[in-house]
Amino acid sequence: MKLLFDEGLSPKLALSLRDLFPESESALSNGLIRSGDRKILDCLVANDLILVSTDSDFESLQKQVPGPKVVILRSCDTLPTSRLMSFGVMPFGSQNWQIC
Repeated sequence: MKLLFDEGLSPKLALSLRDLFPESESALSNGLIRSGDRKILDCLVANDLILVSTDSDFESLQKQVPGPKVVILRSCDTLPTSRLMSFGVMPFGSQNWQIC
């Protein structure tokens, strides 16, 4: 499973989760910075990636553009994102997932 962390998330997430998701990358390090949501969705489909984002705009865009998988992280003050993901509490096979 390959994850793409949106530019609003730290690129350190891809590094800290490398053992669980070795092919994951950050939008900040692969040329997608400020490229627009539609281009990111196209990249997801073309490269078989799952987007991890805090941007709820992707939720509505996903309904217009079939195919890409998106995980929307909501604000949580309990555990850091990388810890939640390492515990396996996020079902990446689903189209959308809200933590909180």
